[in-house]
Amino acid sequence: MRRDRSPDSKDDDMKNNKKLKVDEMKVNEIDEMIKDAIIDLVNKRGCTKTCWPSEIPRVYLKLTNWRDYLKLTRDISLQLAADGIIAISQKNVVLEKEQLSTCKGPIRLRKINIIWMIFYLKIDKNCKDLHR
Repeated sequence: MRRDRSPDSKDDDMKNNKKLKVDEMKVNEIDEMIKDAIIDLVNKRGCTKTCWPSEIPRVYLKLTNWRDYLKLTRDISLQLAADGIIAISQKNVVLEKEQLSTCKGPIRLRKINIIWMIFYLKIDKNCKDLHR
């Protein structure tokens, strides 16, 4: 029996179909898909673990052209953090809302721990240098 296709061709077809479906989606649908994926992933990881923004399109959504969605994913992450839905950290320090608009470089996403935030805010009021 002759095989016309390589074993990988089925995987390639699936990847191409996924890419076409994403490319045909409207911008709002893609934004919502990424937003939901971010929230879902940080909730699955919990308060003690973080993730890279690039994990959302690359690993979680399994997009073949995931690099095209890096800036969008980062922007949506920053907006979610500004809205208080997730936390963003750099060098293991959670950024405050004022720092989000000017942050540059690698960021990590994490779930907000309410108890930690209450403790953090109490320390912040007493001594701003303790958390830096």
